[in-house]
Amino acid sequence: MAPVEVTEDYYAILEVSHTAVTDTIKKSYRRLAVLLHPDKNPKKSEATASFQLLLRAYETLSDPEQRKIYDIRWVHIKSRADAQTEARKREAAAAEAQRQDTFNKQREQKAREEQLEQWRQRKVSLERDIFELNRVIRRLAADIKRLQDQDDEEERKARANNSWWTSLTSPIYGRTKETEDDVQHRENERRQRLTGRYIKGFELEKKEGRLKDLTSSLQDIEKKMAAEKARVEMLARAQEAIRQEELRHAEEARRRREEQRARESREAWEREQTERRKQDAARAAEAARRFREAEEKRKCEERERQAREDKEQRERAETVRKAEAARERAREEQEARRQKESRK
Repeated sequence: MAPVEVTEDYYAILEVSHTAVTDTIKKSYRRLAVLLHPDKNPKKSEATASFQLLLRAYETLSDPEQRKIYDIRWVHIKSRADAQTEARKREAAAAEAQRQDTFNKQREQKAREEQLEQWRQRKVSLERDIFELNRVIRRLAADIKRLQDQDDEEERKARANNSWWTSLTSPIYGRTKETEDDVQHRENERRQRLTGRYIKGFELEKKEGRLKDLTSSLQDIEKKMAAEKARVEMLARAQEAIRQEELRHAEEARRRREEQRARESREAWEREQTERRKQDAARAAEAARRFREAEEKRKCEERERQAREDKEQRERAETVRKAEAARERAREEQEARRQKESRK
């Protein structure tokens, strides 16, 4: 099972260089421990975690073996930290660009909305004017038709009065003869109707021309609004496609980063295991060497002990032999004295 991955730059945490000696690391640790101790920072919720990280960094770098193992991974930690710093800079630049782009888009959106609102207001105004013009045109057309109907009725009456049937029946039924004033009055009314019809016809033509212009303007605005709506929809689809593409790229980048981190973690773990195996092999070789030296020393001491025992045994044997020889000489001397005494 792989050990817990170390991702912190302990040298940066202790504010020392990679080549700092143990005394320098110790001095920096003591200085930072006083500053970061939780008792000195009771209002900071992360004080305990920061102090524990400082302690873990000091424990790692103050131990030569742990520091040697950590230095193997430090190169990758430093490169990853530099890469993360560059990534944060790029992300900040991208965020600023995104913010500026968002600001520009919002400004363009606001301008479009203002333009659309102007067009909507213009459209409402045109529709209101067109409605009023249609009402006026209908009224003028009705007035012109009424005047035309009156002229037609007068013409019909005049034809009826001048017909042969009226001439034949006038002695029977009696016919009121028009006076010159009546004729003049009827003529004046006819002229007034003609003048009114001409004026109203002219006004009707002018209103119809105005209606045509307003209708054309309304159609232009509707076309512009439709084109703007289509453009907005197209932009929305393009932005959605771009967003989906960015999400896909972000997902791929995240997957690549995770794979890279996993690969780096695996390689670091393998390097650490290789270093551990080398250290274990070195320790085993050292233990074997010490065992051989101890065994050789034991055998030497055993030989020396055996030599001392052999020497002591030889010395004891020599002492016993000398004692036996002395006793033998004493017995011989005693026997010789007995024989001498017996001869006497």
